[in-house]
Amino acid sequence: MNTIEIPERGICATIPSSWSELSPADLRFVIRTHCESIFQQRSPLDFNVRVLYYFLKLRRTSRSVRWDRLHPELAEERNVNVYNLCDKCLAWMFAGDKASLSYDSITSPLPKVRVGLFTTLVGPGDLCLDLTFGEYRAASNALHIFLSSGDDDDLNNLLLCLFRRPSRSVNLAGRKVRPLDATIGVRERRAVAKMKPWQKQLALLFFSACVNYLQSSVIIVDGEEVDMSLLYEGTGESKTPYGLNDLLSQLAKEGSMGTMDNVDAQPLPSVLRAMWHNWKENKRYEEQRKKH
Repeated sequence: MNTIEIPERGICATIPSSWSELSPADLRFVIRTHCESIFQQRSPLDFNVRVLYYFLKLRRTSRSVRWDRLHPELAEERNVNVYNLCDKCLAWMFAGDKASLSYDSITSPLPKVRVGLFTTLVGPGDLCLDLTFGEYRAASNALHIFLSSGDDDDLNNLLLCLFRRPSRSVNLAGRKVRPLDATIGVRERRAVAKMKPWQKQLALLFFSACVNYLQSSVIIVDGEEVDMSLLYEGTGESKTPYGLNDLLSQLAKEGSMGTMDNVDAQPLPSVLRAMWHNWKENKRYEEQRKKH
């Protein structure tokens, strides 16, 4: 966090210095403002100023506009200070080319989404760890397809894996949502399609960040550290990485979790734990083979 003090205005505020320091409400505001800026063709500076004012709890009023007209020199000095603050405090929000956001937060920004007057969709939790393996696998496949096509229908297919109407029954991952199977109908798909553009963009950024984190970071599963980068690096001399579809076939073949449908119904952390166990077993086998 960066602390900003403006004594003449009686302002002392903290500005986040990374995406992880933003609350879900902050994340929603930033992405909504960014999407509005693109749609309305505002300048990147305008977006930065709006975000800065949000964190400083400032807002432009008709009174402040009149003050600017009466005191142009002071207004110009203030604008320079605002520009410098944006450049100093908000640079972390952008990728290297400054043209796109460097979103990497794994905090769930949309635990629930209201679409229309009577429909609420339930979204994933932090790091998507409350998804079933089948939901995560389907969402990962849909993400890959959307990134290749850019088609809105493919984006909706991704969102359908993450957001669905609530259900009275609880799945094995602990979420009360309608199952992701052949029973998903037109109504479910229409509900996802009605999500606002900024909500769709935020969900896309969030899931992409989760996928990247789950492929490169250390997470805690049942009290044990699991280095996901090692799993996706692969094992053996060929260094062939695990694929989600391959992992599904492997676990079903072993029978430790039942059939493919049973594996897909398991909570994502349970499958990650099995994935980590298999990786360690393969490493032990390699070490023993080298010794003998």
